Amino acid sequence: MPVQHKHIVTKSVHIANQKAHIAAQEFKIARIIIALPLSGFNIPTATPSPTTLTS
Repeated sequence: MPVQHKHIVTKSVHIANQKAHIAAQEFKIARIIIALPLSGFNIPTATPSPTTLTS
């Protein structure tokens, strides 16, 4: 019986590790999304683009 219990514990630890990994990935993605406007990557803004200025 203790062997099966150990297996259940190992399985729950594995699931917890997977959830932590997913959370870490989500955090990385969120950081990238937050950083995009700061890096000037956010192109669609209210300012006219250089192509419309030279017309």
